[in-house]
Amino acid sequence: MRSRFRHRLVVPSTLVMVVTLSAAPAAAASPPATNGAVLLHRDVDGRGELVGSTVDDAERVLSTLDAPASRLEAIGSSPEGRRLAWLRHLDVDGRRRTVLAVSNADGTRRSDARDLGLRVTGATWLPDGRSLAYLQDDRVLVVSADGAAAPVRLDVALPDGPLRGLHWSPRGDRFLVVASGADGEAVWTVTLTGEHRRIAGPDADGRSPYAARWSPDGRQVAVLVEDPFSLDCTFRDLVLVAADGTRARSTAAISPRPCWVGGLRWSPDGDHLLVHAAPLESGPRLWRVPLAGGGPQPVGAAVPGRWDHVVDWAPVPDLVGTVCPPGSVPAAGFVDAVGTAHERGIDCAVHLGVAFGRDATTFAPGAPVDRAQLASFVARTLELAGVELPAPEMPAFDDLGDSVHAERIEQLAALGVVAGVGERRFEPARPVTRAQLATFLVNAHRIAGGEPLPAMPDAFVDDAGTHERAIDAAAAAGLLAGLDEQRFGPAGQVQRGQMASALSRLLDRLARDGRLTVATTG
Repeated sequence: MRSRFRHRLVVPSTLVMVVTLSAAPAAAASPPATNGAVLLHRDVDGRGELVGSTVDDAERVLSTLDAPASRLEAIGSSPEGRRLAWLRHLDVDGRRRTVLAVSNADGTRRSDARDLGLRVTGATWLPDGRSLAYLQDDRVLVVSADGAAAPVRLDVALPDGPLRGLHWSPRGDRFLVVASGADGEAVWTVTLTGEHRRIAGPDADGRSPYAARWSPDGRQVAVLVEDPFSLDCTFRDLVLVAADGTRARSTAAISPRPCWVGGLRWSPDGDHLLVHAAPLESGPRLWRVPLAGGGPQPVGAAVPGRWDHVVDWAPVPDLVGTVCPPGSVPAAGFVDAVGTAHERGIDCAVHLGVAFGRDATTFAPGAPVDRAQLASFVARTLELAGVELPAPEMPAFDDLGDSVHAERIEQLAALGVVAGVGERRFEPARPVTRAQLATFLVNAHRIAGGEPLPAMPDAFVDDAGTHERAIDAAAAAGLLAGLDEQRFGPAGQVQRGQMASALSRLLDRLARDGRLTVATTG
């Protein structure tokens, strides 16, 4: 049974490696930890992999993409950071067809959303996070990320000449495109009403732009330029241009000058740029460019013969952005939740009807949750996801008494979501531990999602025991977070704010997996 809520789709009027960028010399300021992670696609013996980083630059394989880099063209992460998209190029009867592929941010639940056909040259997420635009035969088309509807052509006038390098502005009112005109390559902005503005073109040194990307605030455009006729690796540069085409300035150049530069990405906070460059002397590697000055800094070690294809500098994911998009959910009005880490999770859970406050103005986010209370919260979550809870004929536990949560506990036990503590006891008043919450969530996802979360490598040093696999799976899926990079704190008591956030994230995961559709307006 599906939920009665519905999204409103708005169409506007691979090994991948994650590398932290904190490896700059001490003289250069490191990007803040909230800057997310860099995603790279690495080809390893003909297979692509998705790799994640930690704050100490340790790499972690997230997923195997089963496709070499030459077959994948990265689109990057959705605006809220919860999904990845790329174009997968296939040879069919001697012609290259392109398929839109979408997955969760951790690389799981990959799917081919739609065959886009021939001559697809690029793609970009739209700001709504539910649609993408791409170029085909010098036309701009828009398609939903799930591929459910046929692509729609954007009916606006475009610059003359072959087009590439499509990138939508964060504000959603225009896009960038690189056009090959009579006098060379140029970067244009195009509004949804078809108004053109040329913001970068060939300069006095004969260099032409070949790639461009909006800054996160939409005020600037980073442009890679080159002299296509130069053979000495000296005519590659990175320039910044105001969105109206004024005040162009060169950033500090990578030294020695690279023979190839690509993978241009902005940091989520807009203070840094990332490129993948290949100077002859050092081989290909990543370079971080702080816009406040200090010059480009190499990231990680150069490995001869290895090419890491930049997918994105992904933002910290919005963990409830699918079921409760920013601005669409009213504040619940709890004075004790305002400004807390779980405020959005609480507002989302209350809006969806799976959690309630202690009274009209308080939620008590720091209060502990007992096993009986959590059973009712989880049961409501499953019902919202369309799960029909059973009516068990025989009780599984003898210690529930006249508890208002007894029916919910028995229903979840029949589904295999919860278990007792032995001798037909549930101990409903016992506080829920973080380890137990992980198992509750993973079991609930299995029931509502129709399949278990994928098994993941051990993520924490302190979680050995009965709940370890559930903890690793829940953490990888974004349902729960550790106390730090190595510790989960499995014996810690679950608080009401943490519980609300976890249930909202579970619903968000189900929505992204296509198991639940929720309205985007309150």
